[in-house]
Amino acid sequence: MGNSGGSSRKKLWISISVAVLAVLLLITIIVALNRDESKFSVKDGQTIYKVKVTSTKVNDTSDWEIKGTTSAPDGAKLFATYGDKTNDEEYGVNAASSTSLTSWSTVRNGKFTMIVSPLFLHYEKEYKSGKNISAYLFAITGLSGKLSEYSTEPKISNDLKSAIAKNIKKTNLSISDSQASYYNSLGKSEKSSSSEDSDESTSSSSSESSSSSSEKSSDKSSNSNETAKDLTTGTWSVGKDFDKGYYKITSTGGSGNISTTNSSSSDFNFSAILGTDVDNDIGQVNSYTGFFLKNTEFEISGLQGVHLEPVDPTKEIDISNVSAGDYIVGGAIPAGRYTISAVQGSGNVTSTSGLNEIMGTQTDSDDNQISNTTVNLKSGDILTTNLQEISLTKK
Repeated sequence: MGNSGGSSRKKLWISISVAVLAVLLLITIIVALNRDESKFSVKDGQTIYKVKVTSTKVNDTSDWEIKGTTSAPDGAKLFATYGDKTNDEEYGVNAASSTSLTSWSTVRNGKFTMIVSPLFLHYEKEYKSGKNISAYLFAITGLSGKLSEYSTEPKISNDLKSAIAKNIKKTNLSISDSQASYYNSLGKSEKSSSSEDSDESTSSSSSESSSSSSEKSSDKSSNSNETAKDLTTGTWSVGKDFDKGYYKITSTGGSGNISTTNSSSSDFNFSAILGTDVDNDIGQVNSYTGFFLKNTEFEISGLQGVHLEPVDPTKEIDISNVSAGDYIVGGAIPAGRYTISAVQGSGNVTSTSGLNEIMGTQTDSDDNQISNTTVNLKSGDILTTNLQEISLTKK
């Protein structure tokens, strides 16, 4: 009888233990089911949120316009970075912005719209239609600082980089026909010196009729989409009055101001004082090389006119003699660390990497003017100089 009582108590304890374990398992399952797998905390007090892309289209400026939803709170910032975590130059750099292109894209009522530039997401010398560029897209809270501070170098912490790669699924963004055509056609029309020499040789040995034909042909660029153009004083529309592209601008008479305005892509807007001669006292240069995007207005004032000559933005230039203009790093200028020095004139030297200096051949503390500076330039950056000449020395 004693054995029977002990056996009953043992069975009772086993039953209780099984019941407790079952309850604990049930609690664990409930907790797991209710855990928010859409957000992840980072040591620095930041939280990243997954996003769901509902639509992707290519807009008028050849950028991706991406719309979607997220559980992130209102005001959370949208971030897009290259999907290769082994790429130290581009992984961790933000390529997303609002439709204004100058401010963060933020979440509102669980929805977002962000603009992502292929050029700033992942720079390639030649973009191929149909090729996918992988990206990490997410929303984030607790990230302080202006958009420009995160659109230049991989400033974010290593903990945040690790959290992104671990928890955010890559999104493939496909290069469209229009994007490939647009980015690859910018300035591809520059004639090579060998072609010019060949044209001259053919012209001199041909009949008058053949010579005339050759001269007409040489007026056009090797890319039929872009040609050299002479414009008089006034306002001109890119795509209507002349082809979009990358041009070297020179004065055909007098001096005055030139400027471009594109509200959709202010990164490529420029202004300069241009003349047939250099005037360092007023910051006048004798040429300016710049991008003319679709839907851009080009204003010429004070000059009799200008000549636009197509050039190739991907062709490396002589970095010891850089004239006024905008230059793609990774194309015209190799990526790297440089000392930039003023050679002639004074003015602003800026980049999409955050460089913003007033430079001249002499330092001037009253105007915060310096004569040289050392910077890192990464592929995809745009370096802009308003000086007649600067030089870059590789460090």
